[in-house]
Amino acid sequence: MPSNLWWIITYAVAPTIDSINITLVQLQAKSLLIAQQETLVQNLISTIIAMFNIEVDDADDEDALDDNTYVQQDSLRIPTVAIVNHIENQGSFSRDCYERLEEGDQQDVIKHIAMYTMALVAGLQSVKAERDSDNRASERNVSPVLPTQLVKLRHGAFLKEVLDPFRQHISSS
Repeated sequence: MPSNLWWIITYAVAPTIDSINITLVQLQAKSLLIAQQETLVQNLISTIIAMFNIEVDDADDEDALDDNTYVQQDSLRIPTVAIVNHIENQGSFSRDCYERLEEGDQQDVIKHIAMYTMALVAGLQSVKAERDSDNRASERNVSPVLPTQLVKLRHGAFLKEVLDPFRQHISSS
C-alpha cells in the first residue's frame, strides 16, 4: 500500500491536474483562435495561484524571513498554512494521512507540494503560442485566425501574409 506521503501528494496535486486537463481540452478546440490560447493559459495560472494562495515575494516583508511561514522559489512564495489548508480541503483521508506524519515529514510534504506548484506556475508563465526564429516567445501579436480561414486564402496572399514572415525559421528546419 502506498505511504501516507504518497497519498497526501496525490490528493494535493489532483485538483491541479484536473485544471490542466480541462485547459488542454479547451486548447484543442477546433474553433479556438491562436490568440485565445494565451487567455486560456493565463486563466489556468490564475486558477492555480488561487488554489494554493501563491504570492509574489515582497523583499520588505518580515514574515518571509521565517522558513516555517513560507516556502519560496525565486519570486514566488506560498504560505505553509495555505498548503496545510489545501491538504485538509482534499478530504478526511488526506487530512488523516497528513496528521499521521511526524513533524519533519509534514514540513517535507509541504515543501514538495509548494515547490511543484510554484515550478508549474513559473513554467506556465513562460508558455506562449507563437515562437520566433530562435524558438523564444514571439514579441508580435498573433492575428486571430482559424485554420479554415487560412486554407481559404489565395496562394499569393498566403505566401505574402503567412509564409514569408516565417520563411527563415521554416527553412532552417
